[in-house]
Amino acid sequence: MYQSETLPKKEFAMKKAWVYTLSVFAVVAAMSLTACNQNKSSGPAPVLAPALVPYSVPPGTKIGFYAQTTNFNPYGYSNVGGSLSVQSGWTNMLKEAMGVCNREYSTGGYANCSSWMNGWHDIVFMMDGSAASSVQMIIRSMPYISNYYNYYYQFPKFEDLALSLLGFPVGSNPQGFFNPMILNSTIWPVNNSQGFEIRSYGPSMSQAYNKHIQLQVAQGKVEDGQFNFQLYYNGALAASGTMVRCQTQNCGL
Repeated sequence: MYQSETLPKKEFAMKKAWVYTLSVFAVVAAMSLTACNQNKSSGPAPVLAPALVPYSVPPGTKIGFYAQTTNFNPYGYSNVGGSLSVQSGWTNMLKEAMGVCNREYSTGGYANCSSWMNGWHDIVFMMDGSAASSVQMIIRSMPYISNYYNYYYQFPKFEDLALSLLGFPVGSNPQGFFNPMILNSTIWPVNNSQGFEIRSYGPSMSQAYNKHIQLQVAQGKVEDGQFNFQLYYNGALAASGTMVRCQTQNCGL
């Protein structure tokens, strides 16, 4: 009788101990998950730098800025007030990114980049208030057009030309033409958020597909009416001047 009464008590005590142990483990696990979730949610929310947020642009509304050379007059439309001076880096951008000149070994007239450097150029960028970090940058160029004579020629190397005359296939420049050059870009704060930089690569079907095009504003924000800028192509200064807010939200394009 003694043994038959004490065995159930031992089994009951062991079951009670297991239940207690499992309960403690469940409470500890729940507390750990709660603490983990609290740690994940308690960190500071990411804050966009002031230069990235177009505060004066309501969502769905576009604003734009432009700069142009003094002889700029495309198709009868002209923004007024911006200024643009092309530098040596613009030549390589015309050749490698836009593909409009110096495509062969020997060139002349409109096929040579010197004719384009003396022409007219403009830079426009536009952004939408609903996409603070996305910018569309547009660069256009036209060669100098003489009122008296105009010509155009380009030839490959003599060796390639001779081979082509003998019937051998000679590869040509497969690069596309990008004029206007439309670049989907991003905008980033620089100079301790006192300015901003618009960054992009060249067009994917160009020789500049892996080279940076950077429009830098050392002092200024997109809320301003105008600011000075510098444009760099592959690390070389391509242009400088003053950008002014467009008269219309699409800059007349």
